[in-house]
Amino acid sequence: MGAVFPPLARELDISEMTVGVIAGLAPLLFMLAAPVWGHVADRFGPKPVLVAGMIGHTIGAVLFAFSAYAGLSFWLSGYLIIGILSAGRVLSGALGAGIFPAAVSTAAAAVPGDRRAAAIASISAAWGIGTMLGPAIATASSSIGLYAPHLILTGVSLAAATLAFLINPPAGASKRAKPGRVLPPTDGRIRPFLLITGASYAIIVEVNVVFGFSIQDALQLDAVAAAEVTGVMFTI
Repeated sequence: MGAVFPPLARELDISEMTVGVIAGLAPLLFMLAAPVWGHVADRFGPKPVLVAGMIGHTIGAVLFAFSAYAGLSFWLSGYLIIGILSAGRVLSGALGAGIFPAAVSTAAAAVPGDRRAAAIASISAAWGIGTMLGPAIATASSSIGLYAPHLILTGVSLAAATLAFLINPPAGASKRAKPGRVLPPTDGRIRPFLLITGASYAIIVEVNVVFGFSIQDALQLDAVAAAEVTGVMFTI
């Protein structure tokens, strides 16, 4: 998002502050929804949580690509585009919040105890690889249109959702936990961790957005060139 959204916003006359608010919706929903999805994964197993999370990312990518194409084609403008972009970020954050805890739960159940830390670390490594591939996709496809990277992301997310649905997790990962209550975000036992995670996510997202605007302004680039150059820098 950091590579494409700032130059797209300039093309659609969306202010920097509005871009920051829209981008920040996902971290906020991530922080609020993660405990709920953890409870769902404990109760019903990680598979439905993984599927729901990837579907959320898919819908978010579709809405972003649609709003970008519609805005650049002058089909839509103003608050309607802002609303669609915001809805995509809300869905992506609210549903995608369960992906990481469900993936960790699956990995922890799939390997013996002495290999559990390595399995969980591999998920973090895969997450890092994804943060590099995303900007690389933006660099490679922005020349088609600023909507193109999210069309590709739509296909990737849909493929991941399909795999999550078709592949059964290890037996231990599907074990249902005894029903319990969902800890609210204000619970003192989890509040510090939620605040730290949410703040870290928000800082990363907002820095990416600011960086995208700064690169375009400093180098005086058009929208496509700004997305390509920023994508290269984020990949590195």
